[in-house]
Amino acid sequence: AEPVPLRSLQGPPEGRLTACSLLPGRQQVATGSQDGSLLLWNLSPGRPRPVRLGTGRGHAGHVTCIKAVGQTLVSSSMDSTVSIWKNWERSKAKPATLKLHFSPVRCVDLSLDEQLLLTASDDKTLKLSSLPGR
Repeated sequence: AEPVPLRSLQGPPEGRLTACSLLPGRQQVATGSQDGSLLLWNLSPGRPRPVRLGTGRGHAGHVTCIKAVGQTLVSSSMDSTVSIWKNWERSKAKPATLKLHFSPVRCVDLSLDEQLLLTASDDKTLKLSSLPGR
């Protein structure tokens, strides 16, 4: 059977959407943009307006991947960084930014206990990192 579209959300005019993720246990979606920003979308009925995560752009390059588990959201970018957003529901949240690679980071994943971060990059490496105290 074919998938049945349920919603269509219009992104902001300032940048193309380049990444997306359903937020587990929430009626929300996170998107990443070409301009490096991350947006949260409410999926409740009506015409949702995206809310920018944090106070500015999350990355200097376009967002390539987003993953959320529990209270932690991670994003990767063409700027070779990974941003870790803890308690990201707060509108003024600031991420911890990690430079684990020398080339664009294409994909991120986070363990269910929010302790392990997995990243894959154009530098041909896959890195598994511990996130103690998070």
